[in-house]
Amino acid sequence: MSDHEMAWIELNTMVNDIDAQTFFAKNGPLSWFSPKKTYALAFTRGNLSDKQVLLVRSVYQLYSKFKEVSKRFQTIGESNKMAMLLYEILKEKPKVSSKEERSLSQRISRIIHIFRDGNAIHIGHFNEAELLVGELPIAEKDKIWEQIHTSRRVYLNKLYETSIKKSL
Repeated sequence: MSDHEMAWIELNTMVNDIDAQTFFAKNGPLSWFSPKKTYALAFTRGNLSDKQVLLVRSVYQLYSKFKEVSKRFQTIGESNKMAMLLYEILKEKPKVSSKEERSLSQRISRIIHIFRDGNAIHIGHFNEAELLVGELPIAEKDKIWEQIHTSRRVYLNKLYETSIKKSL
């Protein structure tokens, strides 16, 4: 199979992976790349240019690495720990009374689902969890932040292990 064909398959995989769209969203590790725009441009022209092939192939390698790290993070149970921690916070917080509080609850729920599903976790989700905890009117923020930092270190360790394994 040629590089052009492989790049086209890899681009289609990234475009169709709904869970992994967080990698390409704002604050995601691949936010600088838009698979949908690249796909649309290539589709209108009929093929990928040589430069696009190289770019798509390298982005796909990064995408695959992040998917593998997410899977490892979930396998060891750390993503479920994060989801449970955030769920407990959501349960403990006062009932929603304003539009802003509802928005905050929805953002926390989204992060809970991402950690619970464990398919496409990236470092930006830990940052967002920290930010959301900071906005909540809860007492023991320091302990919660420590737990988030501990989970982040585990995630980064898995990312490092995956990077080392791929380079060997």
